[in-house]
Amino acid sequence: MPSATLTTGPLTALWQPEGTFLRFVRLGSIELLRGIYVALRDENWGTIAPVLANYREDIRGDETIVAFDLNWQLGDIDFRSRVEIRGRVDGSLTYHFAGEAFSAFQSNRIGLLVLHAPNAAGKATRITHTNGQVDDGEFPTLISAHQPFSDIQRIEHQAAPGTWVTVEMEGSTFEMEDQRNWTDASFKTYAPPLAEPFPVHYQPGDRVEQTVTVRIEPDAAPDHASDNESDSDLAFTVPDAGTWHLLPRLGLETPADLKAAPWTQHETETLRQLRLDHLRVSLDVDSADFAARLDLAGEQAARLNAGLELALFANDETDFDSLAPQLLAHNRAPLRRILLFSRASKATPVALTTKLRSALKRVQVDAPIFAGTDHFFAELNRAPESLEQADGATFSINPQVHAFDDLSLCETLEIQATTVKSARALATDRPVIISPITFRMRANPNATSASGSITADDKSARVDLRQTQPFARAWTFGSLLHLTTAGAYACTYFETLGDLGVMAQETESPPPDQSPHSSGAPFPLFEALKVFGDFQGGTLRELPSPKPWEALGFELRSADHSTTQRFLVNLAASPQTVRCGDERVTLAPYEIRSTVLT
Repeated sequence: MPSATLTTGPLTALWQPEGTFLRFVRLGSIELLRGIYVALRDENWGTIAPVLANYREDIRGDETIVAFDLNWQLGDIDFRSRVEIRGRVDGSLTYHFAGEAFSAFQSNRIGLLVLHAPNAAGKATRITHTNGQVDDGEFPTLISAHQPFSDIQRIEHQAAPGTWVTVEMEGSTFEMEDQRNWTDASFKTYAPPLAEPFPVHYQPGDRVEQTVTVRIEPDAAPDHASDNESDSDLAFTVPDAGTWHLLPRLGLETPADLKAAPWTQHETETLRQLRLDHLRVSLDVDSADFAARLDLAGEQAARLNAGLELALFANDETDFDSLAPQLLAHNRAPLRRILLFSRASKATPVALTTKLRSALKRVQVDAPIFAGTDHFFAELNRAPESLEQADGATFSINPQVHAFDDLSLCETLEIQATTVKSARALATDRPVIISPITFRMRANPNATSASGSITADDKSARVDLRQTQPFARAWTFGSLLHLTTAGAYACTYFETLGDLGVMAQETESPPPDQSPHSSGAPFPLFEALKVFGDFQGGTLRELPSPKPWEALGFELRSADHSTTQRFLVNLAASPQTVRCGDERVTLAPYEIRSTVLT
C-alpha cells in the first residue's frame, strides 16, 4: 500500500500504512511532530514487523478516519490489535490503539510511540505529570544521556513563535528518551517507563490500549493555514561566506573473519584509490592468533600505504606489559591510534586506559589511546568518565537501531553530526573518532537473552543488500558531509571486501540474486569515499538543505585551494528538481551531480 499525504483540517502528514507511520505532522510549513506509530519490541528490543489488514479510509464532513487491524505473529508472539486515526477540521488528531495477546510471550514494549522532531532541541516545553503537576523546561540541545522527561501525561512545546502543539497520552504512564543517542532523528515518548521490569510476560487475554491526541492552539491555525508547503523545487542555500570544515581522516575495517589469503593485485590497486589514512583491525588481546592477525592487518595496511587503527578488547586481568612489546614486534604499518575497549563493560574503564598507557610508555610506543565504546553513542554518553585518561573519544554508528526503511536511514544523517558535537563536549574538544560506521548493527549490547546476541560470524544479521546499491552511495555522501561539519577527527567506514565492504571480492562470485556486481567490482558507495579521498587534507562547506533527508548539497575545496567542486545529492528513490543559486537541475533517483567551480 503506497504512502500518501493525509490532510485533516489545517494539518498535513505523510501516511505510510505499511509501517503504521504518520510522519511529518505539519501546520503549513511548521513541523509539529516527526511522527506517531505503533511498535512491538521483543525481549531483546528487536522490532517485529506487523501485518496490516482490513484497511479503510473514510471522510465524513469535518472528520477523516483511517482504521485497520494490525497483527504481530512471529515465533511464540501472537498479538492482534485495532488501530484508528481520526483527524478533525479543528486541527486535532487522535491515534488510538487497542490490542490483545493470543499467546504467551515476552516483550519489552508494545504500544504507541510519539516522535518529536530534532528541531525541537532547545525549544520551550511544559510537561503535565500524571498527578497534575506542571513543569516548564526545554528540550535538550546536546544529547541527553538519560530520559529528559518522565511521568508524562501531556507535553506542550513551542513549535514556532506563537504556535504551541499539545500531545496528550492516555492508557499508560509515558516517558521520553533522546533517540539521538542512536542517531534517530527524534525525541521518543513511549510506555511503559524503563524503570518498570522488562521483558513483560504476556498471557492470552492480556490487553494494551493507548490513545495519543494532538492539538494546536485555537488561534494558530488561521495564522498558518495558507503557509502549506508546495511541491516546488527544493532550494539549497548558497552562503556568501560560510564555514569551511577540515575533512576527517578516512579508513576501512578489516573483516571480522580476517583470512590469510592475500589480496589480488586488482583488489589492492582498487582499494589504494581511496587514499586511506588507516585500516582498522579488532583484536582480542587474549586470543591465540593475536600476533598473526596483527601481522596480517599490518601487512594489508602497508599495501594500502595506510596506517593501522588498532581496536583492542581487554579486561582487568590483561597483562599489558606482555602485550605492549608485541605491538612493536608484529606491527607492519604505522600505528595511528589504539581504540581501547573492555570485554566486561559497555564503556572503557579508566583503570584500563591507565594500565595500557603505562605499558606503552615502558616500551616507548607513542600511540594515542582513544576510549569510549565500540557500541552506540548512548554507551559513551552514559559513561563520560571513561574519557578521563584518554587522548580522545570513540564510538560507532549504524542507522538501523529502531527503524529500517530508506527514509528513516536518511533522517539519521544530520543526527550523526549531533552525536559528534555532543561527544566533543564530553571530550572537552579532544579528537572524536567514529569507528566503525556500518549499515546494520554489529552487536546488541542491550540484549536480554542469548537469542538476541549478534556475533561476528553471523553475517546474515549484519548484511544489508542496500550496501551494494546506489542508495548506499547517496547515504555515504550524506554521512561524510555531516560528520565533517561536526568536526570528526577520523571515520572508519564499512569493511574492505565482501558483503559488508566497499567492493566485491575478485576470488568469490556473489550469488546473482544478492548482488548486481561482478567479482572484484567496487560498490556504488566506493565513489563517495574516493571523492573524499581525492580531496584529503582539504575542506568542505555545506549548502544547507530545507529537507536534509531528501537532498543534500556541499562543496569540497582542495588543500591548496586550486580546486573547488560542488556536489548535489538526491537521497530519494524518485527524481527531484533542486535549485542551487542560479542552477536548476533534476536529479535522478540517488543521483550525485558534481560541478567543478574552480
